[in-house]
Amino acid sequence: MLFLPQWLKRSWFASLTLATAFLLIGLIVNVLELVAFVLVRPFSVDLFRRLNDYLVYLHWSVIPWLLENWCDLEFRAYGDTDGGPAFYGNKKVLAVLNHKGDCDWMLGFCLCDRFAILKHSKCLLKSFTKFVPTVGFQFYFSDFAFLRRNWTQDSAHLRKMAKTWSSYKSPFCVPNHTTTHNTQSI
Repeated sequence: MLFLPQWLKRSWFASLTLATAFLLIGLIVNVLELVAFVLVRPFSVDLFRRLNDYLVYLHWSVIPWLLENWCDLEFRAYGDTDGGPAFYGNKKVLAVLNHKGDCDWMLGFCLCDRFAILKHSKCLLKSFTKFVPTVGFQFYFSDFAFLRRNWTQDSAHLRKMAKTWSSYKSPFCVPNHTTTHNTQSI
C-alpha cells in the first residue's frame, strides 16, 4: 500500500484533480473504444474484445487503487487455494455478490483486480447504467448484461448474454451485484 499523507487526502484540490483525471481518462477510453468498435469489430470480434479489455483496464484499475491507497481499505480475499496461483485468472467464474450499499460494487472490482481478472469482468446491471457517461459506455462495449428487472424481458436477454459470454476465449468473472439487500428484495 502506498503511503499518502492525510493532508493530501483531505485536500479539495487533490480530490478535484483525481476526479477530473478519472473523467478525462474515461472519455479518452470511450473515444478509443468507439474507434475500435467501428474499425476493428466488423473484422474481428475477438481482437476487439482483447483491445477493449486493455482499454477498460486503464480506467477501471484506478478504482481498486483509490480504495486501497486513498481510502486506506485493506482488502483480503480468502478461499480455497487448490491449484495454486496458476488457477486464478484461468477459469470462467460466476460470483454472486449481494450488496448492502451503493458503492459495494467497487469491492467486486477489488476482488477481480486481486485475482488479475478485472479487465475480463462482466456484470449484470440495471439498464439505465449504460447511459452513465464514461463507465456506462465502457460497460456497454464490454458486453455487460443490462437488466430491466422484468423477468419476461430479462430471461431472453440473459440467455443471449450467456451465449455471448461463452464465446469468449479469455477467462472472465461475472460478479452479479444487482440486488440490494433489503426486505423487499428477499
